[in-house]
Amino acid sequence: MASTNYTTLSTTSLAAAKQVHDTPSLSTDTDSETTEQKPIYMLNLLRFRPIALYPSSSTSPLSPTNPSSTQPLTGQAAYHTLYIPSLQPIMASLDAKLIFFGKAYPGLVGPEREKWDEVGLVRYKSVGDFEGMIGSERYKKECEAHRVASLEEMKANLEE
Repeated sequence: MASTNYTTLSTTSLAAAKQVHDTPSLSTDTDSETTEQKPIYMLNLLRFRPIALYPSSSTSPLSPTNPSSTQPLTGQAAYHTLYIPSLQPIMASLDAKLIFFGKAYPGLVGPEREKWDEVGLVRYKSVGDFEGMIGSERYKKECEAHRVASLEEMKANLEE
């Protein structure tokens, strides 16, 4: 099974998060064999921020910067209540399927730092579908801010 490392987003501090918040990106590093029109599976390892970090210009109704919000929104809550619902119609339009999503448990082997909150496995019809999705204006407008605000770190790997 071929594997392509797609991205690692890491923020070690709130200050660092604020510096990189305006330029979050998922980058691809695929070879020509991987870009064929064949199904791929993306393994997502997620570590949430204690508090979702939205820029002060955010229009999110539940963002910590919204004056009507009574409590700060956790990263996990932002991911599940804002990111996932905004992503679902886009995934449906691509016939992408969520295969598995659940709590991640510490591994028996690996660095101490490799502790994740949740793990997901998603099937896309092709690498091109995934690349088109994350590059689309719709994804950038409706989803990206919630993903960036909610995640402290993310690793996503493609598997054929």
